[in-house]
Amino acid sequence: MPRRNENPTKLPLRWRVAGLLLVTLALGLAGAGTVLALQQIRSLTDRTLDQAVLWAQEAHQAPDLENKTALQPTKAFVEEQRRTVVVLMLVYGGLTAAALATLLIAMWLLLRLVRKERALSELKANFVADVSHELKTPLALIRLFAETLQAGRVPSDEKRNEYYSVILRESTRLTNLINNILDFSRIDAGHKEYVLQPTDVTEVVRETYDAYRPQLDHEGFEHHLTIDDPLPRVDADRDAISQVLVNLINNAIKYSSNERFLAIEVSADTRRGRRGVLLSVHDRGIGIRPEDRAHLTEGFFRAGDPRVREQGGTGLGLALVKNIVDAHHGSLDIETRLVKGSTFRVFLPASAEPALPKAEPKLTNYGS
Repeated sequence: MPRRNENPTKLPLRWRVAGLLLVTLALGLAGAGTVLALQQIRSLTDRTLDQAVLWAQEAHQAPDLENKTALQPTKAFVEEQRRTVVVLMLVYGGLTAAALATLLIAMWLLLRLVRKERALSELKANFVADVSHELKTPLALIRLFAETLQAGRVPSDEKRNEYYSVILRESTRLTNLINNILDFSRIDAGHKEYVLQPTDVTEVVRETYDAYRPQLDHEGFEHHLTIDDPLPRVDADRDAISQVLVNLINNAIKYSSNERFLAIEVSADTRRGRRGVLLSVHDRGIGIRPEDRAHLTEGFFRAGDPRVREQGGTGLGLALVKNIVDAHHGSLDIETRLVKGSTFRVFLPASAEPALPKAEPKLTNYGS
């Protein structure tokens, strides 16, 4: 069952159209108010001139020119003119106020749009620089060790295997980076689709974890995987769920400096009355500053923390995670404390199929 996701970075077209419509409406209201006010003023002026002509005729025909009452307007006429002026002021003032309010709102929306587009342009410019660095590093290492192996300058089989491991690790890193960029470009264009089908999350998590165990051992991590049994099946795209775990593991590796620890837990859970699978990834890395937490899942976002800047990156990982989780009707929760590490919890609702058969009470894989 394919599902297409919307672009998470661009301001929706409906908001742009709404801003233009508000400006048009404001100008229309201002023009209508002005025309109506001019018509009322002209009508009032015409009536006043007609009455003045009538007074002049009555005064000319009056036998007693000493009697000035003929030159004075009637009480009814004065009251009518007052009412007309009051109505005119209310109508014109109301239309003017509405037009000004609409113009102010439209200007605020347009300025907000301009600021958002400018910020997005800056983020994309920084993204190009970061990606260039991220591509150069693994490529340089792969070329260096490949040339060393080709030249036969490796003194022992142990060293040769180490070089092969570096090449494999860096090529895997490069592949993940390219996949993130390609997937995000598809999401940005609105062309990304996920094929959802009943999936055993245990298999996906175990395969991904096993692929990363050599690197975790090489990096000196204490790591383990814990999987509760049985677990319900979920309607999921296997590759997308694997990509979620890959990004979370890469973040843990990248931002763990002193205490290198990674724990992955998969368990059955219930959220808002829905049964499902909860995937938790714990690390004891540098944590996330409070002012950066609200922006973690935004595309191209890079935290201002110098420790984060030192590690490089593209700012796409968590944006992709959030997009994938949303496409699966799940939820992403992030708990973090500075220097104490972070916990990422991904909840995926269960499919209509029954739970997988129970094999054993609990399965735990321990790494070094």
